[in-house]
Amino acid sequence: NVASVRVRLSLVPSGGRSGLETPAGGAVLAPRARKEAQQEIKDLAAQRIDSAQKHLTKALEMAPGNPLVNYLVGESWLRAGKAQEATRYFENAISLDPKQTQALLALGTVRYQQGDKAKGIELLKQAVESAPQLWQAHWLLADAYLRGGNYEQAKEQAESAVKYGKEQADPARLILGVALAKLGQRDKALETFSDYLNRYPEGPRAE
Repeated sequence: NVASVRVRLSLVPSGGRSGLETPAGGAVLAPRARKEAQQEIKDLAAQRIDSAQKHLTKALEMAPGNPLVNYLVGESWLRAGKAQEATRYFENAISLDPKQTQALLALGTVRYQQGDKAKGIELLKQAVESAPQLWQAHWLLADAYLRGGNYEQAKEQAESAVKYGKEQADPARLILGVALAKLGQRDKALETFSDYLNRYPEGPRAE
């Protein structure tokens, strides 16, 4: 299925902004806890899960009420293949800061993949509302809509992903092409797929 996309959330949103931003609730990390969190991010990026969890344990002890730290703990559990444990910390992060975008994206994706599609879409919509210019949020929501047969909404979200993500959002072009085809807009679908193929003629999804 050309629309199938393996999702891997980024710890650093596009646009160059650091993943270590002050949460909306104003819970700022103290220097030592911040240092542990920064090291955890580096370890997660390098897939050093065990090392990441050592640092996150220290960060969580220092700042149990910080939404960013709770999100990072959940991310480490998710990468370790422990979705149930990850879910608890994503929920903690969102309860502490309802606009913790990465936690909303992660929990929405997990819920959708676990079969709770309505809740998954609800969370992904909240992520889009909290960060309307984050193309990954639109992309994930478009993918969820497409899988659920909501082609018009999938098209709209995929278009937004392309608008904000530019060339970074090329995976969303595949979703856009499928949505257009399902809506009977054959010429636009072919144009979208052709544009993708021109960019990645030898890419893994070219066939």
